Amino acid sequence: LEASHKNGMQYKTVNDPNSIAEFDVKHQYSIPSDSKPYLLDVNSYSINAGYYYLVIPKIDPLGFLIATIPGWNKYNLISGTTNIYNKGSYMGKTFLNTSTDNDTLNIFLGKDNNIQAVKKEIENSNNTIIGNYYTQKTSVNISIKNNSSEKLNLQVLDQVPIFSEREKVKFDIENIEGAIYNKEEGSLLWIFDLKPNENKIIDYKYEIKAPRSIVGKGKARYNYSPVNAPAF
Repeated sequence: LEASHKNGMQYKTVNDPNSIAEFDVKHQYSIPSDSKPYLLDVNSYSINAGYYYLVIPKIDPLGFLIATIPGWNKYNLISGTTNIYNKGSYMGKTFLNTSTDNDTLNIFLGKDNNIQAVKKEIENSNNTIIGNYYTQKTSVNISIKNNSSEKLNLQVLDQVPIFSEREKVKFDIENIEGAIYNKEEGSLLWIFDLKPNENKIIDYKYEIKAPRSIVGKGKARYNYSPVNAPAF
């Protein structure tokens, strides 16, 4: 990364060493001169990988299967659109991003109905106003089922509202002892294994005490952080 100044403007030059790669084509090919594109098999790798399911119930009821490849940078890989196959079945296209310093590369392998999740969110109908504060209680129930005959590793991601300090909102959350809670992003992450045909229930609840001045139409206004989900 280099910075320079020209004509009163500041410019930055970024060099990505992974954007260009050289491949040694070991076989001879006859390619017709008909202006059509042709694909060549240049190389193949058999790579050890770990697997887990990312489950985001508010976005999709199915789990996203993700492969983790440690020590991936010893292979001659470049960023680009990638065709994904799982057990011989074509899953779709994803983007392989090798412009990272991480030692482990994550590859999305598509959605899998071996993992299914259902989220139910119930707001307490007895929301009350006490003094200058409006109180809103919400209960969340997430049910996750492993439909396969194998034990699977899961990461379940959910969200709760976030508020700025100037809003002076009191936020309390209960029953999240097994979760990784990021208060700034309002994210909840559970990591666990599910046995074959096992069902797991996640129950938690939260309470919002908001000044009446920011309450509209009988409900507190709040925001969520953006969620990045795999796309195919």
